[in-house]
Amino acid sequence: MMTLHKQAMNQFEIKSKDSLIYVDNKRNVLVSMSAFGELRKDLINNIGLERMKGFLIRYGWDLGRQDGKKIKSKKVKDIKEKIEYGPLLHTKKGHVIAETTSLEIDETKEFPFIKMEGIWKSSYEAHEHKRLFGEAEQAVCYTLIGYASGYISELFDRTVIFKELSCEGKGDLYCHWVGKPIESWGDEIEDIMIHYSASPIVQELEETYEKLLEERNNLARAADIHKRLTEEIIRGNDLQSISNVVHETFGTPLLIEDLQFRTLAQSTFLESKLQTIKSSFHSYLDDKQYLTHIKMDSSFRPFPRTKFIHLSDHQRLITPILLQDHIYGYCSFIYLGSHQNCPEIANMIIERISSVCSLYLLNEKAKFETSERIKGNFLQELINGQFISKKDVIKRANYMNLNLERPFYIAVIKYDAPYDDTKKEIAFHERLMEQIRVYFKNNELNILIGQRSNYIILLVSIEDLINDSIEHFVMDTLNFLRKKIPMYYLEEELAYRVMRLNKSPIYLSKL
Repeated sequence: MMTLHKQAMNQFEIKSKDSLIYVDNKRNVLVSMSAFGELRKDLINNIGLERMKGFLIRYGWDLGRQDGKKIKSKKVKDIKEKIEYGPLLHTKKGHVIAETTSLEIDETKEFPFIKMEGIWKSSYEAHEHKRLFGEAEQAVCYTLIGYASGYISELFDRTVIFKELSCEGKGDLYCHWVGKPIESWGDEIEDIMIHYSASPIVQELEETYEKLLEERNNLARAADIHKRLTEEIIRGNDLQSISNVVHETFGTPLLIEDLQFRTLAQSTFLESKLQTIKSSFHSYLDDKQYLTHIKMDSSFRPFPRTKFIHLSDHQRLITPILLQDHIYGYCSFIYLGSHQNCPEIANMIIERISSVCSLYLLNEKAKFETSERIKGNFLQELINGQFISKKDVIKRANYMNLNLERPFYIAVIKYDAPYDDTKKEIAFHERLMEQIRVYFKNNELNILIGQRSNYIILLVSIEDLINDSIEHFVMDTLNFLRKKIPMYYLEEELAYRVMRLNKSPIYLSKL
């Protein structure tokens, strides 16, 4: 009887008839190794490395099973000869030069046992992977291990898994492999088995399509919410309006807070629950010592990116409001109850909301800075005596809701910038002026602010002092600045005095 080895040699005598190629009386096609390499590359680019790995392992498994079924149908009793026929086919098909170095078979057990070990040389997979991607960090002969596993598993009617211990694809001299029953491997093949049990590629494509469809719908929904919120800004509506629109369109209440987590706006739905929600959140901040960090370092930002927080009475998806690369506040979706999940689309939508809030704050910042600049110019003109009459001065002041017919003080604060670099010094001046403006705005003080060299000039109406003295007012301002910008030196100067515009002279002289 002709041995399997001779049969293999004969079946690979390629015969051509009808201009087609037949091997073992079955039609075949010749494909170059580089073409397979390009297929591998396209699979990685389109479905990712891990899915490509699973696809090729299962593809190799099916090829091995098919050859295993053919050999089982042949009248050969010697199981060893059937096993060795697999590496021979592997070699004759041009996949690799295969050599079995160790073979252990035990058919006396209830479930036949096999352990075989060997090497592969000139692996087509290793060659193409290195050509296209360079040396890999792990073994890359996916179809080869799939083929060997499928072939031997078919012969023994039990799952036998092959694994590469070394691989030419990662720079080793040759591919060293071991095959044995799945239960003999233990935890060593967990990374391989996930690819055998993965969904078929058609099912994966269907799942991918469903995810893409869902993602498209999510994008459309997020874009619609973003459009509606932008329209709110264009109409001149505020953050409160934005909060209500979000709840109306997305169904999740929104809370908008400043850097100290003080409420700027919230969906109307939250009004009755806000105190409890904020109490729970502040307990969380205290536990994490975030509030302490904020007090010690004004630049500390506890939530630089989107984060989902689990609290005792609610869940919170929080994201920063960024303005010119600085965090100015936070947007939060509030999920009442302790076990609510956050839908995937929520991250996308809350970040869109954050960008709209940034647009609103940028607009408010521009208006505020423009108003302050006008006030600063007015103060500069007042100090320089550029107004013609008392009437002109009072008229301009009234536009700024400032009554200069009442007494006022001029206070001068001297400071030293800590930088020699011009750009850094300019940035420092801008930060200093911004902090002062914010301080007066938050305290609802209508103060005129000017700057000359290393001096900050303040025009303080007596109405803004209430029962306080100008000395205390200046010291409170200095203490605030020392906390916010502690790296420079400030001191008050004895440069404040009372002036009355309702008395002569009519024309203002220089201060």
